[in-house]
Parts: sequence; structure tokens; C-alpha cells
Amino acid sequence: RMNYCCTLFDRNYLVKGLVMLRSLLKYSDNTRVFVLCMDRDTKEILTALHLPNVVLLTLNDVEDDDLRRIKPDRSIAEYCWTLTGSLCWYVMNHYGYVDRLTYLDADLMFFSSVHPLFEEIGDASIAIIEHRFSERFSHLEAYGVFNVEWVTFVRDADGLAYKKKWREQCIEWCYARLEDGRMGDQKYLDYWPTDFPGHVHVLQHPGAGVAPWNFSNYKYSTL
Repeated sequence: RMNYCCTLFDRNYLVKGLVMLRSLLKYSDNTRVFVLCMDRDTKEILTALHLPNVVLLTLNDVEDDDLRRIKPDRSIAEYCWTLTGSLCWYVMNHYGYVDRLTYLDADLMFFSSVHPLFEEIGDASIAIIEHRFSERFSHLEAYGVFNVEWVTFVRDADGLAYKKKWREQCIEWCYARLEDGRMGDQKYLDYWPTDFPGHVHVLQHPGAGVAPWNFSNYKYSTL
């Protein structure tokens, strides 16, 4: 089964984005990635690199009147967050063969295949991952239990419904501050397990989502 993913970044994140893409495709060659290029430099460089299984999109492809209307009111980071739900919405609406889509943050790096994660997700309509904060960083949970680094939507009634709702929520409000139970595009995810009980899978694989805010929870070794 082909895995379909999407991500977005500009020239400031280009090096990180390339690390993510190359590491993902190195270990998971049955993966196609839709990349929203946030500026001309990113589009030109990625075009020149001819990365396999990468489909390049531009803001002209994804932006609609709703996004253009709120764009002046958002910082660059806030607008990138605003676009996460819209990018997922666009890809699944314009590429009918995409039966399951996973949004990936551009600053990830993969060290093995993502196949075990999709095996774990199974038939769930939506899959998300917790920050798994270590005790030192537990106070940051107020900004979101879950991390937008990995968000999977399946093309079924629940997956499509929540993808649409997330897009609308981010267009309505998506700012870099904690306010009324919201924080960027991230804290909306806190409510998904209760809003769609039985349809949201929270990834449990210990190798997924390892980051500075949780690495001290684990012991590491080389094989």
C-alpha cells in the first residue's frame, strides 16, 4: 500500500525539510510526499533536485479566498500553522487516489521505515501523537498534549469530517499564544479523542516522536 504524506516549509526550513524528505524516502520507498513550497526559492531548489516521489505545490495552488483574507493578520509561523489543515484538505480534495494522508512537520528525521506506525494505526480514521513530555517539560502540556508533527487522516466519513473542521478552526483562529483553550494549530488536537471516540488512534510506538522535550524518558543503545 502506498503511503501518502504532506508537509510545508520555506527557504528558512529548507535544509531541515530536505533532511526529512530524504530520510523518509530512504527507508520508505512506497511513500509519496506532497510538499507545499512556501516561497519561490524553495520551489526552484526542490524542482532542480528532482526528488523521487515528491509532488511540489505552491501557495497559488492551496490558497483560497478564506486563507488570503486572514493571511495579513498572521505572522509567518502562524500562517504556516494555519495552512496545515488546509494543505491536508487540498491534497485529499484534489488527488482522489489518496486514501490516507499524513501531515509531517518539516523538521523530522527518520531512522527506519514508517511501516510499523501505519501497521499500528490500522483502520483508525485519525492518528495523532502525544508530546510525551518528560517531567522537566511537563509544564508545556498546557500548550497542547499532542504534537502536530504527525497527523493522519483516512478517507472515510470521520477522517474527512475532522480534517474539514480542523481547517476551519485554524482559519478562524491560529496564533502563537495560549487563549481560550487554543494554541496555534496544536491545541485543537487535545479534543479529538473525545470528539471522535473510537475513531482516533494515539500512536504508542516508542520510536516515534522522540524529541528534546521527551528524550530523557528513554534509554538508548546501538544494535
